[in-house]
Amino acid sequence: MSSIPQLYIGTNGWSYPGWRDGFYKGIPQRRWLIILGIVLLVAGIAWPWLEKLGLGRLPGDFVIERENFRLYFPFGTSLLVSLVLSLIFWLIRR
Repeated sequence: MSSIPQLYIGTNGWSYPGWRDGFYKGIPQRRWLIILGIVLLVAGIAWPWLEKLGLGRLPGDFVIERENFRLYFPFGTSLLVSLVLSLIFWLIRR
């Protein structure tokens, strides 16, 4: 009888021990979660000032407004933040 291959869903490095030391460099999970929480807290506090820089109103940020409905998808802002964070992490890992 053949064995059933394991199926991994998602890309969370904590789920795959082989990835953990390569990407997270041996830092415990609780420390990463604390750092992520602090970053989100700082971003939330700094959001009024970040809005003045134009984040959230860039070309490519979609807003659909109806009578009792508003859908906001910040595609342009998400792309810019992703590029900046990728550059920062790439510089750190060099």
